[in-house]
Amino acid sequence: MIEDNYDVAIVGSGVSGLLAASEILRIRPQTSLIVLERNSTIGGRARVVSVSSPFDLGGCWTWGGDPNLNALLKRLNISKFCQPQEGLDVIVDSPVSKRTIDTFGQLIACGPGGHRISGGLGGVAAALCREVEHLGGMVRTNTTVTKISSMVSKLRVSASTPIRPISINARFVLIAAPPQLVASKIEFDPPIPKAQRETMKATQTWMAHTGKAIAVYQSPWWKNFNLSLCSTGTSRVHGVIDITWDNSDYSEGKFAIGMFVQQSATTEKVKEELKQIFENAPEPTDVVVKIWDDIGLSGVRDGTESYGSEILRESVCDSRCLFGGTETENEHGHVEGAVLSGIRSSKRILKLL
Repeated sequence: MIEDNYDVAIVGSGVSGLLAASEILRIRPQTSLIVLERNSTIGGRARVVSVSSPFDLGGCWTWGGDPNLNALLKRLNISKFCQPQEGLDVIVDSPVSKRTIDTFGQLIACGPGGHRISGGLGGVAAALCREVEHLGGMVRTNTTVTKISSMVSKLRVSASTPIRPISINARFVLIAAPPQLVASKIEFDPPIPKAQRETMKATQTWMAHTGKAIAVYQSPWWKNFNLSLCSTGTSRVHGVIDITWDNSDYSEGKFAIGMFVQQSATTEKVKEELKQIFENAPEPTDVVVKIWDDIGLSGVRDGTESYGSEILRESVCDSRCLFGGTETENEHGHVEGAVLSGIRSSKRILKLL
């Protein structure tokens, strides 16, 4: 079933895809544009627990040298703040032994100079989504693209939804999604050149198979014990928590512990092991665990990936289908890479339009 015709269809509603959509519509408002997202929520790896608990389950940190991200935050009127790290750290030595010491910032997960974004990185995606819709674009979730076919003067995008399969016609398509998933999950007619497809498959998705957990609290109880909330976690002694940090936004009165966790982590295991690490911790009001194993395939990064390589960006289907996403930039793995991809992709599509 052909549902509609668009000038541009964008696959992926992460920061890269939504920023590209916003830039296209801001500069060329007459463009008919749709964003397709396979998940039930927008944001991709920029995802928060909820509107009321804006703690990032995906990417969260930025550093000083991110000029394009900083410019975007200024335009969206979104502020940043330094990653909290004051207080003592907890070193877990064994299941029954731990030390509380001052490591002078050595345990902070983001390293020196890390900042977080007010409202979470997911809030940036939400602001871009609102902008796209305000400018006349459409954002459609629960829509998994399965095939892109080159027709005479257009591309046909085939997708599955919970209700029925659909097809959409577009003059140009931007795929702003992890290259590995694109090459493995989307069929192309004509096919992607072999060298490009193999490079995309070999480029591990940044942070795939990483687990993250958030424990939410009503108040910053740790301040009473002079704790920074930085710890070595329990995984070194066969637990599931790798490292912890203060994930609070004090200006908004939102308090939480952030954690990187093992793939075997569950809500109950996280709750139990937080009590082992922080013996004075009260019961959290909420614990959310997200294992990011749905954004990549088997394997881990081994240093041979082609992050930022031109071959990941090469357009296909008579140069009408373009590729973006943080893995296609030299700043891969940072929000700055997603922002750069969105800017680059929008400029290319605007030139074609």
